[in-house]
Formats: sequence, structure tokens, C-alpha cells
Amino acid sequence: MFIYCDLAALVLVLTFYRQAHAGKIIGGHEAAPHSRPYMALLTCRADNGSETYCGGVLVSEYFVITAAHCKAKSYELSTKAIFDKNVQPIVLADMCDNKLPKKCVVSGWGATSDDNKNMSNELREVNVTLTHGDFCTEKNEYCSKGEDGPAEGDSGGPLVCEDGKAFGVISAKSLTFKLTKYAKIPYYREWIDEIMKHN
Repeated sequence: MFIYCDLAALVLVLTFYRQAHAGKIIGGHEAAPHSRPYMALLTCRADNGSETYCGGVLVSEYFVITAAHCKAKSYELSTKAIFDKNVQPIVLADMCDNKLPKKCVVSGWGATSDDNKNMSNELREVNVTLTHGDFCTEKNEYCSKGEDGPAEGDSGGPLVCEDGKAFGVISAKSLTFKLTKYAKIPYYREWIDEIMKHN
């Protein structure tokens, strides 16, 4: 069964009309230091003092895309990101990139196995292959299949494919079908640009 989650952004609210809890990187390996300068780790504090963590992706000085279930109190970054060799925004895929990418990678700090609920101290990444199938028929989504990939904990992290562009955002995981769904950035690109321009 699928658990869905609306995607949102800090400042930029991306609602993909779904709910998901997806996220620990299963399989894969530790990412090389500073090789993913667009990755963000978000700490979300609830009113009762509890904390949850989410992945995110830096898209400009003011915008980080993440999952809405993180329930951030504020959608404004407290200060703008300062770019240097270790902090860089990622380029978003657009409608010209609407074909199915061949090689992709997802990354995050989530737990590394289904029976381990602790966060990883290192950023991990894993290659995924996108696929079509009976459970991946929506125009606004990509899917990958297999044991390795994101699951609970890395929601909002990017699906990075050809040319190093962000093609999607982790949005749902089916343990039954070993299928991960990603909101398709090219499908929403025009809307994303409009929101960023007006904020």
C-alpha cells in the first residue's frame, strides 16, 4: 500500500496533491564530501518539543523544496543561502526534459535499513532506475522499483538525473510492491517558476 504526502517548499509551497512518508536510503553508499552541495537536512520541531528530520533540496538563495508533512512553522528561510564551492543550488528539469531519464540517484540522511530507525551520520546515496508499470501511470510522477532506494525519513529529497538536474522529489514508497514514487518536476516547472517569481 502507498502512504502519500503533499510536497511543499520553504517559501515555495509545492503541492502535488498526494501524501507520502518516504525516505531512508536503503543500500547505496556514503556520498563523497561536498558532492551534493544542494542537499539540505531540515529539523522540524513540533509544539510538544519532538523533532523529526526531512531531506530537502536547495533551488535558490531563498528556496528549499521539501515534504509538506515536515510541518515547518515557517516557510521563510531565516537568512538567504550563501553560495560557495560547498553550497550550490541545483538546476530544476523543465518541460524540455520531460522524457524518462535513464540514470538517477537519490540521497539522504535517513536510516539505512527497515529495522533501524536512527538517522545516518553521513549523507548516503543510491542509484535508481526509473520505470513504467501498472502502479506508475500518472503524468505527474516518476517511479523506481527495487529493494534499494529511499523509504521512511528522506521525504522531500531530490531525484537527480541526467546533467545533474533535479527531475523529481521523493513522495511515496510502497513496501509491498518495492516501488518508490517521485513528484515529476518538469510537470510542475511552470508553476514552480511562477511561485518563486512572486515571492
